[in-house]
Amino acid sequence: MHDLCMARMDKHYPNITWAQFAMCNDDITGAFEDMTRRLFTFEFLKNSKIPHSDHNNPGVEVLPILEPPHKDGAKQRRISFQSKYFEGNVRYSKIKESFRQAVKHYGNELDLIYLFCNKTLTVTTKGYKEIEAVLIEAGIELYPISNSEVLDLVSKYKEIANYFFLPRKRPDDVSPSQIHATIVVNNGENVTGCIDCPIQLKDQIIDPRLFQSFVQEKIELCKSFILEMDLEKLREELDKIFTYKIMGVEGVETLLFYKLIADLHEGKAVEADKERLTDYLKGELKCLIEYYKNPISIGAYKFASHCIETQIIILDKRFPHAEESRLSVLRGAGCEKAACLVVRAGFVRISSTRLEIY
Repeated sequence: MHDLCMARMDKHYPNITWAQFAMCNDDITGAFEDMTRRLFTFEFLKNSKIPHSDHNNPGVEVLPILEPPHKDGAKQRRISFQSKYFEGNVRYSKIKESFRQAVKHYGNELDLIYLFCNKTLTVTTKGYKEIEAVLIEAGIELYPISNSEVLDLVSKYKEIANYFFLPRKRPDDVSPSQIHATIVVNNGENVTGCIDCPIQLKDQIIDPRLFQSFVQEKIELCKSFILEMDLEKLREELDKIFTYKIMGVEGVETLLFYKLIADLHEGKAVEADKERLTDYLKGELKCLIEYYKNPISIGAYKFASHCIETQIIILDKRFPHAEESRLSVLRGAGCEKAACLVVRAGFVRISSTRLEIY
């Protein structure tokens, strides 16, 4: 406790509040997951091991790992953690679903799960009792660390505090030495060799290639969310992307198409914005609109003629709650044109001319 108080008294420590955290991190959810991973490693693994996580680790953020030996000789436990950042109220149903996945995939490999949350977790509420019951039934202990408790833990580790609670340089803070050689940034004078009209940011000019690189990176990220049918993350990412003035940048039509997919999935009107799409993407959106209105069987070759994103959305529309029978559209050589499908629970049959979903 003394060390914790001393840490807070250190005048060189940043302002450790959630408002400060939000101001210093562009991707708040991702930053929170990264920060809690470091806290887990430092506090509960004593920085002696590096936890591993597979892509889209189910239920917990890292694979179960044996904690370091205890000084008192107590039995070592197999531990992991779950990280939940909420903008509004705590969504216990979301936590509950994560814990169900943790039990399903790692029930025999876990003794304890640490639950990090930026909001206060009230252990006497019905929602908390329900998530706790999921783990208790599987013989797994739950250890909540929420709100001010997370901040207290951060204050113990200055490296973590400085990284996540101090401002970082943004695009309009950069100097030429900090940017890739092919991207030109200056104080507003002519940009030598820049063919396209540069974009003004405060007292600096950024070559459009910087924004093109940004857009291409976000296209790949958003596409991965669609392929995984993680439309909640897709929406969060798109909301952040379109806070920037990127209309007119090459590739932004694809991001807009993804935004309209998210809107359509949420039951919102999309007709007004479709005019900003390319003709090809207008056709893809039209197909999805019609399918949402009237989800009928589709000819195999017609299905295969659509982009991978459209194919995934069509399949998910037919199975909105079929997590166990998720269909994966293969993208190998010739697979898209052949509409090659892996079916885990026998819901799809492909004949020579027709894709039958039943």
